[in-house]
Amino acid sequence: MNNSVVINGRSISTSGSMSVSVTDGRVVVNGKDITDVVNGKDITDLAGKAGDEKTIHLNITGNVESINSDCADIKVDGSVGRIESRNGNVTCGDVDGSVNSKNGNINCHKVAGNAITKNGNISSR
Repeated sequence: MNNSVVINGRSISTSGSMSVSVTDGRVVVNGKDITDVVNGKDITDLAGKAGDEKTIHLNITGNVESINSDCADIKVDGSVGRIESRNGNVTCGDVDGSVNSKNGNINCHKVAGNAITKNGNISSR
């Protein structure tokens, strides 16, 4: 199955299962740091570091095993194994595990585990 990851408008494709991490402005997909290679642009130029006012927008098409993010708005058109987000909103399909967001809204279909946010709203669609 082909999946795609769009980060602030810059797109890459990957096949098979996927895991995504966004930490300190660095984006890692399936263990590979893609920050500097997404269409030849440095993602930090587009989004800044954690703590900056700019936000990373992470859009994933396809199923993903896990997402860990310290600062990104996350949207998944597909199902997810689990999501951990420190800052940013999460919108996705079904979640096989849990969704945790310290600061941000959670809007998912079915969540098999827990949906927890400290500062935000949780809704199901």
